[in-house]
Amino acid sequence: MFTEAEWRPVLESLVRLTMSGKIDWELVDPSANTFEATIDETTYSLGSVDSDGRQPFSLTVLEGEMVLDELATNGRSGAPLPTGSFFDIQSALQNHMNPLNALLIRLHGLARRSAFGAEEKAASLLKALVALEDPTRADADRLQAAAEANAD
Repeated sequence: MFTEAEWRPVLESLVRLTMSGKIDWELVDPSANTFEATIDETTYSLGSVDSDGRQPFSLTVLEGEMVLDELATNGRSGAPLPTGSFFDIQSALQNHMNPLNALLIRLHGLARRSAFGAEEKAASLLKALVALEDPTRADADRLQAAAEANAD
C-alpha cells in the first residue's frame, strides 16, 4: 500500500523517536524477537519474517485488527543481509542495500534495546563489576542509595 517515499519518513521517525526514548517497545514473542509499540490507535509490530529472531525483518502497521501495510527487508541482487543489532545505516547504503532495509534493520536493533532496557541493564552490569574491582566504592554507592531513600 505505502510507497517507498511514504515508508521512509515513517521509518526515520520511528528510529528517531525510539532513540530519544519517546517510543517504548514491548517484547511480545521472545523466540522470534518480535516487538510492538502502540501510538494512538496504530500498532507497529516488528519481528523476524521466518521467526528465527534474525533477518529478514518485517514491520507490520496495524490500525485495530486491520493490517495497513507490511515492509520486509530483502537483499538487492541476492546480496546477503548484514547481521548485528546495531547496524550502521551508512554501511548499509555503502553495501548497495535499499535504504529502507537499513532503516528497518536499525529500528529492530533499537526496539530490542528499548524492550530489554539495555541502558539500565548495562549500568547494572557495570555496577556489579565495579563492586568486584573496588568493594569500598560499592559500599559508598549503597550508603548513598540508602541516604536518598531515607530522604524521600
